Amino acid sequence: MATTGYRERARLPAALEGYIDSFLQDLRAAGYSPKTLSVRRSIVRVFARWAETKTATGAPRGEEEVQAFLARRPWRDTTRQERAAVRRFLAHLHARGILPPPPSPLSTPADGVAARYISFLREDRGFAENSILVYAPCARAFLAYRFATAGSLALDQLDADTIRAFLLKCVTN
Repeated sequence: MATTGYRERARLPAALEGYIDSFLQDLRAAGYSPKTLSVRRSIVRVFARWAETKTATGAPRGEEEVQAFLARRPWRDTTRQERAAVRRFLAHLHARGILPPPPSPLSTPADGVAARYISFLREDRGFAENSILVYAPCARAFLAYRFATAGSLALDQLDADTIRAFLLKCVTN
């Protein structure tokens, strides 16, 4: 009588299995250690199996699924590492067009400028996804600051003093 091995019982959704490998290749190329890759692989595999059974389409879409996945075991504190791994995996899937973009909240002029800036970094400058993950929050914060202080983006009136004031605010907070 043949028995079913652990690996067979823990099969991943076929739709996500190949993308986990490409996700890990990207992390490896970014210089992640073998131990970190192993941990991230485990987290993402659990997330993929969870998504197959818990999401309507069998494929995760965005932040709602991340939060539901992290809340699946309320007795256990989720780690930043789990949250970061799952979010980065979804970003990987979105960036490659595997998943449609998550539904966006109400779009503001600042969101449009930030999206164009990110597109510029990715397409014109050839930035890696890891670099974009660093630059994008800073750009969004600056645009939010500009809107709050000027009442509009008024990018045509931007000067060094405005940027200096933003940077000082970031450093002091």
